[in-house]
Amino acid sequence: MKITGGELRGRGYKAPRTSAVRPMTEKERSALFDILGPIEGAHLLDAYAGSGGLGLEALSRGAADVVGIEVSRVAAATIHDNLKVLGLTHKYRLEQMRVEDWVGPKTYFDVILAAPPFAVISQTALEHLTSSLADSGVMVVSHTSQIEPLALKSLELVKSKRYGNAALSFYKPAN
Repeated sequence: MKITGGELRGRGYKAPRTSAVRPMTEKERSALFDILGPIEGAHLLDAYAGSGGLGLEALSRGAADVVGIEVSRVAAATIHDNLKVLGLTHKYRLEQMRVEDWVGPKTYFDVILAAPPFAVISQTALEHLTSSLADSGVMVVSHTSQIEPLALKSLELVKSKRYGNAALSFYKPAN
């Protein structure tokens, strides 16, 4: 797997060897960050971090810092290895736990990325994350294109794009 943009563009990283993780394709990651636009200085939450690829991509593109949430020990070890190889350990904090059990900090995130394995997408878990989104922030959910975007209570769906069997749904706080 390779980073698609920013100062680390073209640098490789490893995906964990476990079926519990569904790495996002380079095409989907590139499209995601193209749609988000500039993220310099952004504080980002990478829920269901997997390989850490979304957080690595964000840091490469100028995000200030990333908090990743990942329950799998194998995936967490892979994320730590990727951070060391790319020299990003000081900008990425990994929380090894279930998303549903995570208690966010008192600060808010500019961007929340949630890319759960398609089989375990949970509206309850996604709703849990919304309380950590800044008023001007955006939450992006990756899901199978075979289902419609989820309706999240405190967020408004602003865009949804399909990429083969995957889709990206973009949400902003409801006014």
